[in-house]
Amino acid sequence: SAHMAALHESREVLKRSLTRFGETLRSTHDLDKILGVVLDTSIDALRASAGLLAVVQPADEGDGDHPGQPAVLTVVAARGVDPTTLHLHEGEGIAGYVALTGEPLRLPLDPGDAGPPTVPERALGEAPFATGVWAPVFAQGRIFAVLCLFDREDRVPFTAGDLATVLSLSDQAGVAIDNVM
Repeated sequence: SAHMAALHESREVLKRSLTRFGETLRSTHDLDKILGVVLDTSIDALRASAGLLAVVQPADEGDGDHPGQPAVLTVVAARGVDPTTLHLHEGEGIAGYVALTGEPLRLPLDPGDAGPPTVPERALGEAPFATGVWAPVFAQGRIFAVLCLFDREDRVPFTAGDLATVLSLSDQAGVAIDNVM
């Protein structure tokens, strides 16, 4: 049936995507390329319609009298979404919440989900999608980036399995980033 053919095709796409992901992580020392393939692979794996990857750039720490500024989220890769509208600091919006806490998030929350006590408010400039997965990428002993994925192509909400897949990809990415740095 057409449905089975489509399913097979999406599995093949994913298989190729994961192979490319592994090869890129092993072979390149180009950070931008690694970050790009992390986003592409995550979008393919979740069949998301859009996504972005934002690096958390620590501001200067300040000094005793002047506390430092909060870190800034800088979009380094985007697909299906305008990267120029997102200007967030750590702690602002959903991506900023993940950048600050290192807690992955999946929206909408499942009833009975142990999610955060209060879902952070979407910030101005965050993509207006109904569903999403946000995952931290840990590298260099800190929260290095936040991976944001939006609206599955089949319009079904993301599952706990989707979140687990992304966390596994972001773990591998973190190792590769550490190696490059």
